[in-house]
Amino acid sequence: MKNLLILLGILLSSPFVVAQHLAINGNVAIADNSPEGTRVVVTKNGNKLDEQVLNKKGHFDLKLAFDADYKISFEKTGYITKIVSINTEVPEESIENNPDFPPVKLIINLLPSVEKIDLSIFDQPIAILTYQAELDDFTFDKSYSDKIKDRIAQTEQAVKKQLAARDAAAIEQERKFAELFNKGLESFGRKAWQAAIDSWTLAQNMKPGNKEVKQKIAEAQEQAKLEEARKSVELQNEQTYRLLLAAADSLFSREE
Repeated sequence: MKNLLILLGILLSSPFVVAQHLAINGNVAIADNSPEGTRVVVTKNGNKLDEQVLNKKGHFDLKLAFDADYKISFEKTGYITKIVSINTEVPEESIENNPDFPPVKLIINLLPSVEKIDLSIFDQPIAILTYQAELDDFTFDKSYSDKIKDRIAQTEQAVKKQLAARDAAAIEQERKFAELFNKGLESFGRKAWQAAIDSWTLAQNMKPGNKEVKQKIAEAQEQAKLEEARKSVELQNEQTYRLLLAAADSLFSREE
C-alpha cells in the first residue's frame, strides 16, 4: 500500500501529467447579427485539425498542444474571414517549471464582405501569438500588429462606409416601394385598375419576391377584366337597343 502511494505521488508530480496545452477561448461578435453558424477552423502545422460551429452566443473554447504552429480561422458565409496565428513552441524547462499558462482570450469582430474594396489584408493573420521567454508567457507580437493595424483599420473603415451607404440605399428603396404600393392602393380604391397595376408592377420590380404586391396585381387585373367584360356587355346592349329603336322608327314611319 505504501509503495502504491509513493508511485501515485511520483505520477502526480511528474511533468507528464500536467496540462500539456495552451487554452484559447473567447467570443465572435457580429454587429446587427448573430454569430450563430460561424466556423472556427483550426489548422496545426498546415493540416486541418478541428472545426467548431458556434451557437448564437458565439463562444469558443480551444486547447492547443505545445510545440506546434496553429492558424485559427473565423469564417461565416457572407462575412470577412479573420485569421489568428499562434505558435506554441515553449522551452521544455519552462513547461516543467510553469505548465499552467493563463488562458488567452480572443474577441473577434466579423464584418460583412463587400465588393469593390481590397480585402487582401485579411488573407494574412490579424494577430500573431507567441511565447516570450523574458515574460515566461504568451503575448501578441507587437511589431507585427503595429505593422498591419493601420491598414486593417483603413480597410474596416472603408467596409463600414460602404455598408452605411448600402443601408441608406436600402432605406430609400423601402421608402419608394411603400410609396408605389400606397399609390396602387389609392388607384385601386378609385377603380383605376390600370393605374394600380402600373404602380404595383413598378413596386414588384423592386421586390420580385414580394407575395403581397403580386397578389394585388392579380386582383387589379381581375377587376380590369371584369370591367372590360361589363363594358363589352353594355356596348352590346346599347347597340342592340339602337337597332331595336331604329327598327321601331322604321315601322312607325311605314304605318304613317
